[in-house]
Amino acid sequence: NGRDFEIWDCAVCHFRFSTGPSAASTESQDSEQRAIERNLSFDAELDAARARIQALVARFPERIPQCMTGEILEIGASQGALGVVLAEQFPIRYNAVEIAESLWPALDRRAGDKFLVHKRALHELTLPAGYFNAAWCLHTLEHIPDFPDFLRQLRTVLKPNACLVVAVPNGNCWQERISGRAWPMYMPGHVNTFVPGSLERAFQQAGFVVEEMWTEDGGHFWVEAWA
Repeated sequence: NGRDFEIWDCAVCHFRFSTGPSAASTESQDSEQRAIERNLSFDAELDAARARIQALVARFPERIPQCMTGEILEIGASQGALGVVLAEQFPIRYNAVEIAESLWPALDRRAGDKFLVHKRALHELTLPAGYFNAAWCLHTLEHIPDFPDFLRQLRTVLKPNACLVVAVPNGNCWQERISGRAWPMYMPGHVNTFVPGSLERAFQQAGFVVEEMWTEDGGHFWVEAWA
């Protein structure tokens, strides 16, 4: 009816509606196809992660390589593509924090001595203070109701002068102004919308020094900050 919809099959998170009358037979028939789709999805994430890191190193040629050593943290790790790519280029041990159970099998397949998987939210983990050299938080803050408190918690587990890289939807972009409530970033699960001033203040109040904020294709904010 143009207002209500159901997700039957999601190519991103691999959710499948499985309670319909013909779901059981369909599920058994296409398991191989879904495995292929998962691999294609991860390959796309790898390509995006490589491009992202290349762009950041070009933007911060000294800062990013300097921080990408030792213990690295990613909040909202998805399938762990960023960790795989970082390990290809830098001497790190990657710590993936991901609470979405549908993504745990993909992370478990990559787990090892240099790829640690944490299946709890940050505030539920027992992490040592001042431990990580850098943290990544890409399209995660929009899912966290009390994101200022989350930033304060994150600050405590980072070393002094550690690097934090964040990406969030840009609530002040032209796409939002044209689309209004139909803007794709106003999706279920997104509880925050960000504009430059309030976002920078939240970082500063959590104890971070914002080095630079910039937009990517208008629709997303990127933040590079120091602990």
